This record gives sequence, structure tokens and C-alpha cells, in this order.
Amino acid sequence: MERSFRSFVGVFLALVLAVASSSAAEQSAAAGGDLFGAPPGPQEKHAKVTAQFSLAKNGHPARLFITATIQPTWYTYSITQAPGGPKRTVLTVNDSKEFRLLGAFVAHPEPAKKVEPFFDNLVVESHTGTVTWYAPIELAAGVDPARLKIAGRVAMQACDPNACVDEDYPWNASLGAGVDVSPPAKKGTAAPVTVPPRSKP
Repeated sequence: MERSFRSFVGVFLALVLAVASSSAAEQSAAAGGDLFGAPPGPQEKHAKVTAQFSLAKNGHPARLFITATIQPTWYTYSITQAPGGPKRTVLTVNDSKEFRLLGAFVAHPEPAKKVEPFFDNLVVESHTGTVTWYAPIELAAGVDPARLKIAGRVAMQACDPNACVDEDYPWNASLGAGVDVSPPAKKGTAAPVTVPPRSKP
């Protein structure tokens, strides 16, 4: 009788441990881990962001360039996307006494524009492939351009036909040759360097 009771207790404990292990594995998988409870890996990014600044030349002031190269089948939204639809891309530049922005960022090329019935016929502005945002800057007196580093972030909503994810890209800009942004983008694509309220997707 005692041996039978011990056997029953052993089976019962084994079942409890199995249920607990299964529940932990399911919770880990739901959080992005695997079925063995391993922690989730780093989130895949759907763009590559680089940056540089150039000195004044060819009648242009010194300029800061931020370039996003977006994966095929994926796209993101413009820095001028109106509220009420998808999230606009937001550019931030860290404060520094070594330089200052002289104007708003402009997108090159311009975003594609489409009236979207899903958002009550809002004009949706999107970028695919490669887009460069650029703005004029002024270096402070005595600053060595070769040693200057400019930093900031790009916050974007990356989408494909099946899903959208919020992604954040820190960048660091050093002196470079600049990016060919000719012909210049048309008026109406500039946006101030501020963080607007995030709109619902």
C-alpha cells in the first residue's frame, strides 16, 4: 500500500512539472522566445540608416544627410505624413554647441502619394528603396569638420503587405562628400525637426 501511494505521488509530481514546463515554454514563445524557454533574439530591422554631413560647396551651405535604404517589399512613411493615418517618420538630431540646423529636412526623392480609402481618403505618403533626408547646417566658429560628429535617431514605421512594425535607428554622421540630391525636391516636402504626437496606425 505504501509503495502504491509513493508511486501515485511520483506520477502526480511528474504531471505537475510537465504542465508547469509546458506553460513556461508557451509564455516564452509568446514573448518571442523559442519553445525551450530561450530569450527572444534581437528584432530584425527592415532598413539600414547611414548619415554624413558635407561642407559648403557649389552654392550650397553645409548640409546634413540621413539616408535610409529599405528592404525590398517593405516601405515607410514620409516626414510630412498628415495625422489620421499611418505613423510619420520622425527625425531627431542631438543638440550640440558645435553646429546648428539652419532649416527643415527635405526628402529626396519625394514620397509617393496615394489617396487611401482605408484612412477616409487621406493622402498617404510613402517611401520605398532609398530615401535621403537633408537639411542645411552651420558649423560653429573654430570647429574642426574632420573631428565633428553629429548624432541622432530615425523613428519609422516599416510596413510590408502583411504587417507594420515600429523601428528606431540611431545614426552618427561624419564629414563626407554628401549625397547627390539633384534635381531638388519640390516645395511641400519640408518638415520641422520636432517630435509630433504619434498617430494611430
